[in-house]
Amino acid sequence: MSEPAAKAPKPAEETAKSPAEIPEPVECTSMCHKHKCIPRAKKSPKPASEGALKDASEDEKEEEEEEKIVVAIPIFENVTALDFVGPYEVLHLLPNVEVVFVSHSRDLYAADLGMLSFHSTATFDEVPSPDIIVVPGGGGTRDLLTDAPLLTWIRKAHETSLFTTSVCSGSLLLGAAGILKGVKATTHWCVWHMLPDYEAEPVYARIVQDGKIITSAGMTAGIDMALRLAALVTDEVSAMVVQLMMEYDPQPPFHCGSVDHAAPEIICTAKDWLENRNCWTICPDPFCFAHSEVIPDETTKSTNEAAPAPKPKKKIEKATVPSIRKKIWTAPFIPDD
Repeated sequence: MSEPAAKAPKPAEETAKSPAEIPEPVECTSMCHKHKCIPRAKKSPKPASEGALKDASEDEKEEEEEEKIVVAIPIFENVTALDFVGPYEVLHLLPNVEVVFVSHSRDLYAADLGMLSFHSTATFDEVPSPDIIVVPGGGGTRDLLTDAPLLTWIRKAHETSLFTTSVCSGSLLLGAAGILKGVKATTHWCVWHMLPDYEAEPVYARIVQDGKIITSAGMTAGIDMALRLAALVTDEVSAMVVQLMMEYDPQPPFHCGSVDHAAPEIICTAKDWLENRNCWTICPDPFCFAHSEVIPDETTKSTNEAAPAPKPKKKIEKATVPSIRKKIWTAPFIPDD
């Protein structure tokens, strides 16, 4: 018997897959790094009924909601408004970002000057794992350094957050929550000396980033920090667009926005005003704490008493290291035995 003839190969046109059958590559979503999802090929579209199209539209909306970056800002009594309003104005302008104000309860909380009140939109339990945490400061932070619900929320939320940040004395709450141990951090100059109490490494700077922890100096520094954060979660172009939308182009009339540049009389008066507000035990020598070891002046050394803070003069002297050391140091000097 003769062997059956081999079948002829199919034409190339028949073996090649049509373009509709070839899976298209899919890019990971913006939250893929958090959810650890595995990208899959898209299926070719099929004709669908009106009801199916409606369901698909709802699914797309759900995906958009899932991709939103949630920013949680805890608010409390005697919070400094600018500490969180500044970052809020920056971050809420970004697409796919949702900002929520969290607290112990959905209630009104008065700012530190008593003229403004803000409403918490969620409780700590309702937002256990935000993507970004922004902890503001203010006189009220002093009473929260032992507040178990707030500190527990910060500690647990930090475990899964993309970034944990603070403005002003809000860094002390991060420290009280135990997440600044061995971390480089900054805060408002008046409480800068308290960072070592929480085993943090103080850095005298406007913004300090150590891993996913970003701390900023007082009040207005929160805007700068939020713009940097905006660039990290999106891109620099988006952050610059937000900055332009806010028309944030600071040109202050005076060059005294830090202890590096302020005259001694200005620093002394600022200390007096802060102490009169009964917020904190003010850093006795902010400039020297930030830059070098304090060298008390001879008058303080001989009398073993605190030198009185000089009153402001009409003519402001130029700030120099010797003059600041002489006029700002008010703590008593204890000579060696």
